[in-house]
Amino acid sequence: MEDLNWIKSSNGEFEDIIIKDNDDFEDTMVEEERLKEQVKEHTSRPKKRGVPWTMEEHSSFVMGLDIYGKGDWKNISRYFVTSRTPTQVASHAQKFMKRQQKTGAEKHRTTINDIQCFCCDSSPCMFRSSGSLA
Repeated sequence: MEDLNWIKSSNGEFEDIIIKDNDDFEDTMVEEERLKEQVKEHTSRPKKRGVPWTMEEHSSFVMGLDIYGKGDWKNISRYFVTSRTPTQVASHAQKFMKRQQKTGAEKHRTTINDIQCFCCDSSPCMFRSSGSLA
């Protein structure tokens, strides 16, 4: 009770503090609402879909895989599949390897990942002998 009397006798000093704190609280609430709206806008955007790989890109990928091996996605992207980023090449490789491991009974439909490079199947790859593009 003494504290209450002391606050009342302070000639309004504490009211200013309470009002200032209330303004800060309102600013915080406004900022929080703005952030919530940004999250809504971000999550409501349509998801970007990847562009399917062409036969030419996939064949180039397989040739690059033959030369540089698994894991060197940067060079495969730089020298063979120039239309794709190293991350895209790595993702394609992951799907390709997974598809290659499946047995006949597990395969559902034919995709681009079932296609092998024509020059790597029956004969030595024309790129393998020199190690670079001809």
